[in-house]
Amino acid sequence: MRGCFRAILLFWLMLAVSPAFAHASLLSSVPPADAQLSAIPTSVSLTFNEPISPVALSLVRPDGAVENLEGTANGGRLLVRMPAAAGQGSYLLCWRVVSADGHPVAGTMPLTIGVPGGLRAAAAEPNDGVRPAIWIVTTLMYAGLFFGVGGTVFIALVARNRHIGRVAWSPLGLGAVMIAISVPLHGLDLTGRSMEAVLDPAVSAAAIQTSYGALAGLALLAVCLAGLAAAFRGKWRLVVALLSLATMAAAMTASGHVATADPSAVARVALAVHIVGFAVWIGALPWLAFELVLCPANASRGLAVFSRMIPVPAGAVLVSGAVLAVIQLGWPGMAWIGPYGAILAAKLVLVAILFAVAAWNRWRLTSPALAGEMRAQTALRRLVLVEVVIVLAVLGLAAGWRFTPPPRAVLIAQPIELTAHLHGSGLMAELSISDPRNGGLATVQLTPMEAQIEEPRSVTLSLAVPDLAPIKLEAIEQGQGKWTAEVPPLPITGKWKVKVEVRVSDFDLVSLPGTIVVK
Repeated sequence: MRGCFRAILLFWLMLAVSPAFAHASLLSSVPPADAQLSAIPTSVSLTFNEPISPVALSLVRPDGAVENLEGTANGGRLLVRMPAAAGQGSYLLCWRVVSADGHPVAGTMPLTIGVPGGLRAAAAEPNDGVRPAIWIVTTLMYAGLFFGVGGTVFIALVARNRHIGRVAWSPLGLGAVMIAISVPLHGLDLTGRSMEAVLDPAVSAAAIQTSYGALAGLALLAVCLAGLAAAFRGKWRLVVALLSLATMAAAMTASGHVATADPSAVARVALAVHIVGFAVWIGALPWLAFELVLCPANASRGLAVFSRMIPVPAGAVLVSGAVLAVIQLGWPGMAWIGPYGAILAAKLVLVAILFAVAAWNRWRLTSPALAGEMRAQTALRRLVLVEVVIVLAVLGLAAGWRFTPPPRAVLIAQPIELTAHLHGSGLMAELSISDPRNGGLATVQLTPMEAQIEEPRSVTLSLAVPDLAPIKLEAIEQGQGKWTAEVPPLPITGKWKVKVEVRVSDFDLVSLPGTIVVK
């Protein structure tokens, strides 16, 4: 038995040191959105806040025709190859990528070649019930896993040698069916296709290739192990049930927002503790309700064990939940106000009610129920069923987080723009660099201070920091004194020396020095 616990602990330590990422968001693009260009670029660069993989790329032409494109991803940068020939008008680049947490992210980027013209189409999102179906299936899958796997563990604790019966088999069967259904539904959401394509093998394959494939596989393994535990008797039932519980926790940390939060080790361990504590707690409820309704005489041992052990999983849920809330939302503040925070607030209200009902059951009803008082047993049975209903509502709220990125992802997605006001001989310039840590666009807006200053012939931007070779960039004229240059990621934080060199004639070069601070 001790060796089994050590193996499970080692398994979790291996998971805890895996890399983690946030929810993917677009940081910048080159050329920028809404750019008006003289000719179509050979490629478009999209920079995200985390590594991504492209799922679907297309270009909507001014006449409404849609052309599929190809692209290559290198970490968080996606390079989209554009068609060689394109006439004048308004274009829409539509992209759909999958982030490290397994969730699809889609967007559009308008471009104008020459004179604007033509209609712009919106990026297609599933609007025929795919996401509501995902929410329903995910809620039922959670119910099957938590009640089935958690119930198997509790039964192994209180009834190692009894036949488990449908109280565990029913939720396990529900969980297995919902896992199977969830895979193609996530594939539809990932690829942006409608319900008609749900049976297309390519749809399921797309979901399996993401982190959700690991979640589904581990969850199905957890269900199988729980079913195997039901076939055992004695101590092996408990050993296999605990292994099933650990596998279920591993499944929940394989994909999703919390599973990809940073710091990785703390987030994964906190989520694992949260899952295990909640599963052991609520997994006991169906068994207790079943025993209190059909076999009140046999419920005494289960009630006694549950009453003694409930402070441990309940405390684990409370502490780990607080840690996860801080990781996702930060310390209480404005970040808690929003869709993600609203779901959390509703969940906290329900969990508070759940705690209150559980406390009432433990301190006011359990002792008289164990003493054989029929009124206490009836009240306890009803309140246990109330707990089951509250738990289903909590699981439904948790499933809703699938479609709501946490504030930490939104905050990460906001690129930092650096600005500097530069002066030189007869010239001044406003320099701005979008998202310097990930690579962005430098914009130089020149304003002559003397009438005799000629039109600039070229503009060069230099960035220098100690221990790193200077970065020199040739800017491109955009008209009306505006020049732009694509800036690579600036890897070192601190003060950088910048210099804009403006060639105004064959013999005159105006230098505008300054500094920026990269954070």
